[in-house]
Amino acid sequence: MRRILSITFALILGAAVIAVSKTHATVAIHATDQQVTNGAFRDGVYLGRLDAANGTPAHVAAGRWAHPTDRKAFSTGYQQGYAAASHDKNVGSPIAAAS
Repeated sequence: MRRILSITFALILGAAVIAVSKTHATVAIHATDQQVTNGAFRDGVYLGRLDAANGTPAHVAAGRWAHPTDRKAFSTGYQQGYAAASHDKNVGSPIAAAS
């Protein structure tokens, strides 16, 4: 009985993991190791993806970062995140297929 319970639990857990991994869409961002560990870059990617997902026009608000290098990293991340999320959003649309 305990063995059947363990096997059932393992199957349910495996199905849950597969279901979550299928619904979690990832957007490929081409970034260097230095960019990936940069908070401003990651923040820009996040906000760019968020804006693209919500359908809002691109607006890079780099003024939230004080240092010029952080502003540049944020801007780069935002542009990459927005472009990648917009591309993934339009891949299945009839407009993208027609062009």
